[in-house]
Amino acid sequence: KQQGKHVLEVMYDLLTPASGEVGIVMKPLHSYQGKPLDAMRELFLHPMCVAGGDDAGAHVGFFTDASNPTHLLTHWVRDRTLGPRIGLEEAVKKHTGDLAEHFNLRDRGALLPGLKADVNVVALDRLRLLRPVWKNDLPLGAGRWVQGVEGYAMTLVSGQKTFEAGRPTGALPGRLVTNPLADAKAWRGDAWRVVARPEEQRGSEKLDLKEYALKRAQGGGASSMARLTRDVEQSSSSEATR
Repeated sequence: KQQGKHVLEVMYDLLTPASGEVGIVMKPLHSYQGKPLDAMRELFLHPMCVAGGDDAGAHVGFFTDASNPTHLLTHWVRDRTLGPRIGLEEAVKKHTGDLAEHFNLRDRGALLPGLKADVNVVALDRLRLLRPVWKNDLPLGAGRWVQGVEGYAMTLVSGQKTFEAGRPTGALPGRLVTNPLADAKAWRGDAWRVVARPEEQRGSEKLDLKEYALKRAQGGGASSMARLTRDVEQSSSSEATR
């Protein structure tokens, strides 16, 4: 309306900028009702909201949401003008202490003696998101969206510097995060109960789990596929030891 153009004309102008660079247009599919996003702020601050659930590696060919925590700090904490902001302490707590408590991970979540030293040192006034770029650096030359950031002075994982002034140090101390209090036996065989649809549970004893995993691979999502894969591996391992 501001430019007096049709929406498609504006979209194609953005996709083919005069500078010759590749243009980017993103149209949110949901969560954008009732501008200016006051409902999103209310949901985020609700005590039942679990933050940090972005599946950054699941849709790399469509978008990258690994930048969401930085967007939270730049837009919601620092720059927002259309409505109230989110306090810095609340935003950080949602992504650290609250998450650790939710998943019962007692070895992290706060800057206290004896806990894991996983720390981001942030220069909030200089923090900014860079333009998304496309890179073909996955196996077999597959591509993905990548979005860099500026303003992180240092990142520590288990007390070791992994990034400094935005550059990787080469240290890779990170490991798979598991709950040290969890009993693996309690979860064995749970995949079918978690991911099976009600109509598929009938006669489930007749359906081979590997066959079912293949059937659900296209529509079950990454989490259900991971659970099924784990059960298949455990079942195969159990049979091999008999």
